[in-house]
Amino acid sequence: MMGLSSFSQDLTPKPTRLDGKLHLCFDTVQAKVIAKIMADQVICDTLVGSMAHQIADLEDRKNLGDRELMKALEQIELQKDVIENTTMIVRDKDIIIESTEQEVKKQKRHKVLSFLGMLISLGLAVIT
Repeated sequence: MMGLSSFSQDLTPKPTRLDGKLHLCFDTVQAKVIAKIMADQVICDTLVGSMAHQIADLEDRKNLGDRELMKALEQIELQKDVIENTTMIVRDKDIIIESTEQEVKKQKRHKVLSFLGMLISLGLAVIT
């Protein structure tokens, strides 16, 4: 708030003694000017307080937004890890399936060859 000494630069008070104490008195016009300046100062102080509160509120919201953003970025990183792990699992299972299919083909070939060998052996046994 503005100090009262600043009023005396433009407004000249009348020094008056009451009960042995010196008092500075202003006339009605000067008192109205002082009252207006003080009211304006109160309004300014109120606006400054309100703005400070709004700034603090906005900073809180910004901080909350930053925290939410960091949380979302962490979740994205975790999702990337999950996708990478799932991709590796699928690749490993594809390799196992391919290996199993080759093994099944190999066993089928052995069965067919064993059956043909048995038929040839049976045919030779019947012929002899």
